[in-house]
Amino acid sequence: ACAPVFTILLQPTLYLKHARMQGLPLSFNPHVLWRGTATSIYNETGQAGLQFLTTGVFKKLIIGGASRQLTPLEDVSAAAAAGVVSALYVSPVELLMIQQQRFGGSLVDTGRRMYSAIGLGAFARGYLATALRDAVYVVGMMSATPLLEDRLIKSGVGATTGSLVGSCTAGLLAGTLSCPFDCIKACMKGDVERRKYGGFWETGRHLWRTG
Repeated sequence: ACAPVFTILLQPTLYLKHARMQGLPLSFNPHVLWRGTATSIYNETGQAGLQFLTTGVFKKLIIGGASRQLTPLEDVSAAAAAGVVSALYVSPVELLMIQQQRFGGSLVDTGRRMYSAIGLGAFARGYLATALRDAVYVVGMMSATPLLEDRLIKSGVGATTGSLVGSCTAGLLAGTLSCPFDCIKACMKGDVERRKYGGFWETGRHLWRTG
């Protein structure tokens, strides 16, 4: 229930982030700041459920019928795989939202415009960058955070302090490591016609050269 509220409140920051990543001029017009909010809500609520679900599924597949704890490597691998799989949903939805942020229009009209101009393949634009970003993100949220919290608490740190330090540390690392993939993703999805940005590697090289 909280996800839609937070999404609405944070949507302007999402617009500003994507515009800055793409090198676009910033607008503080409320109509522009909140473009694509409904699509963003679909994205946030859907991805949260999928990431929790798929992480649990992969953990069960790794353990099988055995009654044991996952090793740290297995735990991280399950979370990373969940990020890659959940990106199958997240990637096209984020694509539609970023296109709405750039050009306006409803969710349905944006989808029709992209399909008419490029075809069904347009909706796969930027999947690899999204999958890599979400793999890192889900590892941070679903694996690194509880692992760090557990280590800190066992080392004698209180539960509250361990939870705070563990979650902040994992969040900072995940945010830093996933940011380059997020930037590549935003540039590719904002330019489905490939006028400025090509594929994953080409976009990465372009951003590296131009700073």
